[in-house]
Amino acid sequence: MKTKNLLLIFLMLILFIGVKGQGEYIPLPEENVVWKMNYYPYGGQTVPHADIPEGDTIINGITYKKIYRHIFDNEQSMNVISKNYVGSFRNDVENKMVYFYTNNEYNPEEKILYDFSVQVGDTLFSKDYCDGFVERYVLRIDTIQVADGTYRKAFGLWIEPNPVVDPYPNLWWIIEGIGFNEGLLYHMDDFDDNGNTLNCMYTVNENGTPNQVIYEDMFFNEYSSHTGCTYIATADMDFEPEELMHVYPNPIITSGCVRFKQNYALRNHILTLYNVHGEKIKTFDNLSEEIPMIFGKDYPSGIYLLTLSHHQQIIQTKKIIIK
Repeated sequence: MKTKNLLLIFLMLILFIGVKGQGEYIPLPEENVVWKMNYYPYGGQTVPHADIPEGDTIINGITYKKIYRHIFDNEQSMNVISKNYVGSFRNDVENKMVYFYTNNEYNPEEKILYDFSVQVGDTLFSKDYCDGFVERYVLRIDTIQVADGTYRKAFGLWIEPNPVVDPYPNLWWIIEGIGFNEGLLYHMDDFDDNGNTLNCMYTVNENGTPNQVIYEDMFFNEYSSHTGCTYIATADMDFEPEELMHVYPNPIITSGCVRFKQNYALRNHILTLYNVHGEKIKTFDNLSEEIPMIFGKDYPSGIYLLTLSHHQQIIQTKKIIIK
């Protein structure tokens, strides 16, 4: 009994530490980055593609980053079969805005691509295949942890300002420094007629080889696929010197992942999930460098604690939130 009480006290103290907060605004990266997506036309085959910034262009005296869309033959070989210029974007860091100059010879103009200064209740506009540009309402704003361990603001959007039923699992999301969870330009270009999803965003080296995953799809839907992304995740995340593991996303909606520091010896280590009452919920042994975690309806929303122990000694604890 004494041991359990001590554990409960320890876990409660950890709760007061809180989830690591977000720092300064993070703009969209402008080079050495890939947004990898899948497109699903009705009655057609999956079209894997990627939006990649390549070079600058000056329009009306303003510098933009050119975006090229690469279309791949399939998700396995990822051979480029076409490459097209689709437009250019620029960051307005001071106002937390991203602007896009469309590649439309009949009506070229600058439009707002993202506004990361919005508040709950504000209205955004996105493209709808049938109805043109339609209203999307900011229903909630969260801070989430993405695949590289950083924390970003995430804005949940819906088609109604005051829905009767909470649509949380089905919200659209725009994420600071990443973009729309269905694709960088998905909400405003002509490639979005049907299903689309942003599988991942990752950085590349100067020679174009994958470097580090920044974001992996955390809002899983029927179009989600990690093919063409998971092999990139072998690059080490940005761990603090004392950190041994990352949990992402955080908060977790339905599933998450624990990634351990590369080359860390996990033999005889145990991962344990506790609720806020100090009750053991689940134990993971035979650990590998990356552990998937699925949270269904059996896991009530709330705060949980994940401990990493070695020979019954806790060596690290992470606070996670399940939505």
